[in-house]
Amino acid sequence: MNTADPRKTTPQQVHDVLWKITADRLSKDPAQLRPESRLIHDLGADSLDLAEIAMGLEEELALVVPTTLFEKTDLTLGDVEQTLVAQR
Repeated sequence: MNTADPRKTTPQQVHDVLWKITADRLSKDPAQLRPESRLIHDLGADSLDLAEIAMGLEEELALVVPTTLFEKTDLTLGDVEQTLVAQR
C-alpha cells in the first residue's frame, strides 16, 4: 500500500499515475491517451475496469476517489484528472 502524502502529490504525478493505470487496465498505449478520451465510449472501459482504475488511483495516490465520479457515461480522462488534482 502506498503511504504517499496527497498534499505532496503534484499535478504531473496525478497525470502520470492516471495514464499508467488506465493504459495498463485497458491494454492501451499511454501515448495514445488524451484528456478528451472518454473512458467508456472511446477506450472501451466497463464497470469492472472503472472500479479497478478507481482502486488503483486510491492506492497509488493515497486519495479517496468520489464514488459518483465514475457514474458519468461520458467521463473523460481529463475529468478524472481535474477531480483528483482538486483533491490534493
